[in-house]
Amino acid sequence: MPEVKESSTLYAICIFYANLKDQMNYICLMRWLIFCFLFLQIQMVAQTDPADPIFVEPSIYLGRIIKHTKKFQPEVTENTVGLELDFYKQTTGKNPWNEWHNYPQMGIALTYFRFGDREIFGESFSVLPHLRLRLFSGSKLQFHFRIGAGLAYLSNKYDFQDNPTNNVIGSHFNGTVSFKVDSYYKIHPNWRVLLGTNFTHFSNGGSVPPNLGINVVAINLGFSYSPNPMPRTSFKKSEAVPLRKKLGFDMSYNMALKESIAIGGAKFPVYIGSMALTFPLTRTNKLLLGSEYEFNSATYRFLKHNEYYPKEAEYRAQASRVLVFVGDEFQFGDVSIVVQLGTYLSKSFGQPYPIYNKLAFRYYLPSLKFTNARFYTSVNMKSHLAVAEYISLGGGVSF
Repeated sequence: MPEVKESSTLYAICIFYANLKDQMNYICLMRWLIFCFLFLQIQMVAQTDPADPIFVEPSIYLGRIIKHTKKFQPEVTENTVGLELDFYKQTTGKNPWNEWHNYPQMGIALTYFRFGDREIFGESFSVLPHLRLRLFSGSKLQFHFRIGAGLAYLSNKYDFQDNPTNNVIGSHFNGTVSFKVDSYYKIHPNWRVLLGTNFTHFSNGGSVPPNLGINVVAINLGFSYSPNPMPRTSFKKSEAVPLRKKLGFDMSYNMALKESIAIGGAKFPVYIGSMALTFPLTRTNKLLLGSEYEFNSATYRFLKHNEYYPKEAEYRAQASRVLVFVGDEFQFGDVSIVVQLGTYLSKSFGQPYPIYNKLAFRYYLPSLKFTNARFYTSVNMKSHLAVAEYISLGGGVSF
């Protein structure tokens, strides 16, 4: 009996340290995500002029969580309400791309949601760097599209004992992506009222299951104030730059962390390599046609542990995926947004829907004198329909 007790104690200590290591890996990943998002935001703001108009915009939200898959267990019976305080700047032509993108706005929003069925889903607190593009502009009426990606803290997550029906969020810290269309009506040179609609997604990218994610569709109402408005006629014009329609090449390497198939299991890396041909469509966006390779070590370890196959090559094949994609990169100076749609050429264990989409944010490092290649860092979210598979970090080179 003493030997059994000693063995059990030793086993418990090993499990404790293994879980501690996993949590440290997850914390390190979230720190890198925080750093990347804040760095991208600083770089975007650095591309504006200190004299550019600034805006303060409070809004209220009324919406509902959408059950986007049959696997979504909790019943949604109540509405979601929220508050947001948005700070952003109007670009006025400091850089040529300001005019090429019709003078977009860049900022950061602080958002709070009180989810319906609060005892299950709880609340969220988000920091959301974003970019606004002008869709229509009249003398008084304007329409803007906003896209943002940031970090969120959700108060309630899955717990086997205390919150077993919440099979959609597995961690407190999550990534968030927001798409928003707002209409503005000017009531004074400094003041505008707004009415809009918003879609917000919360997910940890599969790093801690369960991870079906939370999707909120809402309407928002608010007002916008600028202490230093500037008429559009005062914006700077840039010199015409000819478009060089030259075929290019892009390659990247990224890594994500995913928990093993069993909830509460260890976390393993996913390695992603990508190559693509690029072709400029305009001065601010280019087409990408390429292929990706993924190796999911969580799948590999799971299959290996359960001895599914007789040969090593079969384990590696089932943990590997080959993908092809088409993408579009929208460039805003040294920062860009890449949207990507693709499918699988291979069939592997646990492979989800055949179509996937990816949203990436890149920061291009300063150009090197001896080459026209541009190196970049990136944050990427891969999803199938409305369910995120992973959030990856990495970098690459484009030339």
